[in-house]
Amino acid sequence: MPPLDKDGRDALYERVMVAMREELGEANLPLGHCLDIAWCGLEEIRALPQAPRVLIQAGSAFWLRVPAEIAMDDPAAHFGYEWDERSEVAQLWRRGMAPVITRAGNRLVLSLPEVHVWLALPDDKVIIDLSTGRLPAACKTILGMEWLAPPPPAYLWGTAEDMPFGAMYQASRSAIDCVVAILRMQERRYP
Repeated sequence: MPPLDKDGRDALYERVMVAMREELGEANLPLGHCLDIAWCGLEEIRALPQAPRVLIQAGSAFWLRVPAEIAMDDPAAHFGYEWDERSEVAQLWRRGMAPVITRAGNRLVLSLPEVHVWLALPDDKVIIDLSTGRLPAACKTILGMEWLAPPPPAYLWGTAEDMPFGAMYQASRSAIDCVVAILRMQERRYP
């Protein structure tokens, strides 16, 4: 399948965001839903005619939150999520235990350790992160810090060469295994 053009990618992103708003409500989107957003994107891509091979990726991801010219002087220059397989929540998952948290509407959901989830089209060496536009709001909510750099795009869809300056994604086999275990507990079909 040829890669989706910009209009096709924009339309896919909008379908994902509509589905997420219907499921979670707009107020709940900024935090903690990268797995849900990635899953919805995966399902949208799978539904395409002649769909490309698409994989869930998980691990650490960071974006520059301050202008590049001052980044070297700012110890909090990046915002993101750092996977640590030794974390307490990750260890619970490794032992087969599923921590839960309460979401809006008193809905119990499985809790992820600190991790970021995105998609990849490995045959095209493409990274797809449909949640990048939510990073400034997450930064403000989690750290209480303003996003001073130009905001990230609503979504990232590109190769390593397309990656904005200061953005970094590092997939981890143990993070992917953790996310796949969560998907299976949710009875979601993967791969």
